[in-house]
Amino acid sequence: MKNRIFLGLLFYVSIVLLGHFSYGAMDNRMKLHLTHSLAFEGSVNAPKFGPIKYAPLQSVLMIPTYVLGHLAGKVMGRSEERCYKIGYRVTSAVFNPVVISLMCVLYFTFIGEFGFDVATRLVSSYLLLFGTLLLPYARLMYSEPVSAFLILVSLYFLYRSFHGDTGVNLRKSFVSTGVLCLNNAVFFLFYLLLVLSVLFYFWFAKRDAGVVRRVIFESLVVLFIVMGIFLFYNYARYGSFLQFGYKRESFTSPIVIGLYGLLFSIGRGLILYSPLTLPCVVFFVVSYQNFEFDRSCLLGVAVLSFAVFLGVYGKWYSWEGGWCWGPRYLLSFVPAVHLVFPFLLTAVKKSNRLIQAFFIAVCLVSIGINGYEYVHVWGRYETDVLMHQLIPYEYTLFIPKFSYLFNNWEWEVGIERILQFVVVLSSSFCFLWFWFRKRLA
Repeated sequence: MKNRIFLGLLFYVSIVLLGHFSYGAMDNRMKLHLTHSLAFEGSVNAPKFGPIKYAPLQSVLMIPTYVLGHLAGKVMGRSEERCYKIGYRVTSAVFNPVVISLMCVLYFTFIGEFGFDVATRLVSSYLLLFGTLLLPYARLMYSEPVSAFLILVSLYFLYRSFHGDTGVNLRKSFVSTGVLCLNNAVFFLFYLLLVLSVLFYFWFAKRDAGVVRRVIFESLVVLFIVMGIFLFYNYARYGSFLQFGYKRESFTSPIVIGLYGLLFSIGRGLILYSPLTLPCVVFFVVSYQNFEFDRSCLLGVAVLSFAVFLGVYGKWYSWEGGWCWGPRYLLSFVPAVHLVFPFLLTAVKKSNRLIQAFFIAVCLVSIGINGYEYVHVWGRYETDVLMHQLIPYEYTLFIPKFSYLFNNWEWEVGIERILQFVVVLSSSFCFLWFWFRKRLA
């Protein structure tokens, strides 16, 4: 337990030392206003924006940090507007950084269930935070980190259900996934995929009719409760159970454009912004027959869900996710897919020197792209594109010279922030490595 607490604190302190926290976009500002309204006015309608279209979970979860900051402002005698800003600052520096730090600790614990040694778990966890999309979004108040955490929690309890105390762990998995649906209604589809996977495992693999019956009953109970909460939330904000708030927004994007954009485009391609993620998917697909059956089922759920939601987001009218760095929507499944990473790392260790060198280079590029994002000049460029409309937004997605990648450098701020990034990451790695060597020697 001490090791896990240290690991979580180290990751959290690293994120805080990097700093530069912000809302991220207007939808995050709206969610925070809903948090204020829930905490201080008892209403699901924010006075400034009225009913907002977003699911309620993150706004509810942000209440403790926002109230803490807001009350601190009151104690200091600040104006109401200033109290709001203090609440925002506290929330931005605590909420998602804590969620992502806990996620990395859970990931470290999870891959320990697979039997990997501490060194492999440390390297994998370090790269999950510093070498994927998690790090940029630790400093922004988007809801995807919460979704990613809950998906990982649900898969963790699913895997635990394969190895004892089946009923309790399955219920925890269903409840985690049900709560996930309150962060975005699209995850009702993930709930269906999870339940079908559980039924497949216990019916076709274990031939356990008793567990299958309990799965059907308990999953339906959780589903009805969550759907009831969501429908009641709709009625409270719109006066209609079936009004979800997404008017004139639907799955109208050409699927080819969406898939290409999310995977390979200069503006949102996963292969550019999180280079270690797709290799995990490919490695599992080509070698799934080499995994133990339980692990193959678990990792299959993660990869299949990623593939299904890749198609779903590729069809969404705004597949690119608006104001963001890289493919924001896919972040929800990145930690789940990276459960494959320690297996990939072990396979690379057994390969030839050329493959090992290439793999190390990809890891360094994965960290480097986050260091480059940390310069954050692209934020000002994005404002010029979206607010001042100096350049057509579509150009930033597909034409290199107009992309955020090609407009994210100023020497003075760039050198300073890159040095800060290198110092924080290298210090984190050294503390991490020496702590665990000392504890486990």
